[in-house]
Amino acid sequence: MYRIWIVEDEENLRKAEEKFLNRCGYLVSSFESAEDALEKLSIEKPEIIFLDLNLPGISGEEMLNKLKERNSHAKVIIISAYSELDNVISVMKIGAYDFIKKPFDLQELRVRVEKATENINLEKKLSDLKGNLRGEFIRLNSAPMAKVNKMIEHIGETPGNTTVLITGESGSGKEYIASLIHKKSKYSTGEFVEINCSSFPENLLESELFGHVKGAFTDAYQDKKGLFEVANKGTLFLDEIGDMPLNLQSKLLKVIENKVFKRVGGIKDISVDLRIIAATNKDLSEEVKNGNFREDLFYRINVFPIHVPPLRERKEDIIPLSEFFVEKYSREFRKNDISISKDDKKILLSHDWPGNIRELKNVIERGMILAESGKLSLTMICDNRSISIPDEETEIPDEGIDLEDYLNTIEKGFIMKALEKTGWNQSKAAALLGMQREILRYRMKKYGIK
Repeated sequence: MYRIWIVEDEENLRKAEEKFLNRCGYLVSSFESAEDALEKLSIEKPEIIFLDLNLPGISGEEMLNKLKERNSHAKVIIISAYSELDNVISVMKIGAYDFIKKPFDLQELRVRVEKATENINLEKKLSDLKGNLRGEFIRLNSAPMAKVNKMIEHIGETPGNTTVLITGESGSGKEYIASLIHKKSKYSTGEFVEINCSSFPENLLESELFGHVKGAFTDAYQDKKGLFEVANKGTLFLDEIGDMPLNLQSKLLKVIENKVFKRVGGIKDISVDLRIIAATNKDLSEEVKNGNFREDLFYRINVFPIHVPPLRERKEDIIPLSEFFVEKYSREFRKNDISISKDDKKILLSHDWPGNIRELKNVIERGMILAESGKLSLTMICDNRSISIPDEETEIPDEGIDLEDYLNTIEKGFIMKALEKTGWNQSKAAALLGMQREILRYRMKKYGIK
């Protein structure tokens, strides 16, 4: 599913564009300013952005530059009046993908989206091909991962469509394991389709999974395929299945058992042949006891369980992963002289990595951006290590302390840890810290956390 953003200050046009693209079956968010859109960029990654060039505040050209600074891979389609044509040429040189001249017919949006998605698919296939040639799918050989590797080999070689349940902490690599299983299975020639079950409300999640027919509900203006149909002859990865609503769990159970379903509002049975891989960071047996997860569904998806250990339990994987990410970002950022020093390795190995591989990846990415003179920068770790809270035996030094600065350091450290633990999801991090999201955002700005 492709997520589309519309950044347009003209309200009537913005609403018309959003309504039209929603009817076309896309996931659409709209913003009246570049500031609002950029603020959301930390928690949502659009594939396509329709960007008005003439915006109040941050202009379309400035936003495009900021997107490039944040390494966004979105296809940016500029919307511009003819009088701004010189500016359009300028932003195309910066990296805009396409442009539409005002005024335009709404059908033009659909044409441009289809063109952009074709390009995205081609780029993904090319990237996968290059990744396979480079050994992009790194094999981790620590003792804990050796068991996981053997499980992957077993299920990959099995000709059936046995359901797999992958468990492990957030950021531990569950999606990566699912993609490996897909590539080693008979379904590797089909699509690997993923969906995060916690990202959608119940009614929308049902439509995303099973599709709908025209008129099934308000705004269902045409038939739409669900992800089960899209993943036919391939693999459907249901991430965070522990957050799926109970009512929908019963429908999923029937589909897993029979591989037959109906679109929302439809009467026609649709049969599919695919492998279902589910993943969760929750203890589903406890969720069953607490009445949050159906027992019959748990047993149905737990046919072939694979547990991914947290990174702190497999320290041998930290350096190979770090080197892999350094190589990856060396290509992306065109910094080919960066290496991991002995001191860097000591820092990396001494960290507990509560956010697991996702946290490590973020640290290396930032380190590569800040790297100078061939040296990786690990300030994200160094700035937040060894933050200790004094106990009753702690003495205040004779020279005194700057209490406000000390408390700010502790607060910043906990904010960083919460963000890393939740994969930089601000809402979840705020909940983890017991504060409102707006307060978290204020304090992130205060401490320069981006």
